[in-house]
Amino acid sequence: MQLHILTDPATTPLGLDVDPGFGECFTPGMILRDYEPGLGWQDARLVPRAPLSIDPAAVALHYGQSIFEGMKAYRDTRGELVLFRPEANAERMTLSAERMAMPPIPVAEFTELVKAFVAHQGACLSDDPSHALYLRPITFGTDGVLGVHPSKAYTFVLLGMIVSSYFKKGSKGLRLRVEDQYVRAVKGGTGAAKTAGNYAASLLAQRKAVEAGCDQVLWLDAQHREYIEELGGMNCFTVLDGTLVTPPLGDTILAGITRDTLLALARHLGIPTEERPLPLSEVLDGISSGRTTEVFATGTAAVISSVAELVWKGETFRLPDAQPIATMLKAKLTGIQKGTEPDTMHWLTHAQPTALV
Repeated sequence: MQLHILTDPATTPLGLDVDPGFGECFTPGMILRDYEPGLGWQDARLVPRAPLSIDPAAVALHYGQSIFEGMKAYRDTRGELVLFRPEANAERMTLSAERMAMPPIPVAEFTELVKAFVAHQGACLSDDPSHALYLRPITFGTDGVLGVHPSKAYTFVLLGMIVSSYFKKGSKGLRLRVEDQYVRAVKGGTGAAKTAGNYAASLLAQRKAVEAGCDQVLWLDAQHREYIEELGGMNCFTVLDGTLVTPPLGDTILAGITRDTLLALARHLGIPTEERPLPLSEVLDGISSGRTTEVFATGTAAVISSVAELVWKGETFRLPDAQPIATMLKAKLTGIQKGTEPDTMHWLTHAQPTALV
């Protein structure tokens, strides 16, 4: 594989005059790579960001054969660009591709493309410690032939954007609406894959949550509507009797990289952890009795977001303002990412000019 660079490197930091927020402040370049039937993945191109031309009969548009990832690069205290666990994103995208009957990009090639992109577009990221370079790789089926079958041709795109906070709530925690009508995923389904349809299926419940004055949906299991699973795009943790508890992974919960990271950090810090089925009733009763002291959500986009309130069947359950374990873990994680804490787990990868060119 080679990377053909067909646009000039970025030179100007973005997001300095106006808060970049999330999902709007794109870098000027993007990577494209095509998969051709019988030939496999072709060389990649780094080109100016622009709209794509796609056949209106493309498989991705009609049957949802599309997967993506979310990852970040940071500027550390020395001004160097670092990626956080890019191989983990590459491995998860491989699993998503296999579940969606798509050809994966080899992990090493994926990682090298991401490193090359960050090195080329990294000047867009200022030294503002609240900013990061968010990366969105996506692969989708492009065959222009109708019929329910896997595509034979695919396009891979890598976008970059400068981001700050995902939620604009300051120190105020999230308000979650526990969903009891709709479900996000079922056993044997695609819940463990990062595929577009999972997020499309969540949009109606998310809209209803916002209309009810909440920030996010907290999903329950499809079979019993009894066990906590995850939020819309984030994993869920709670602190019960001083133990950090999160639902176990399976085919209905996405294997969050931030989730895995925080479990490792908690164990390193001596915080008791459990991965087990987590009944909603146990969490709500614990809030009332004082056993449940923290609930928080985790993911690449928002890192760690504390939860202030859970809303269940019209009743509001309020958590304590102080959430020391979430605060400690967030400080440790962001410190590693920004270079103020030692990277003893070897999670950081420096973005350097690539030999792919």
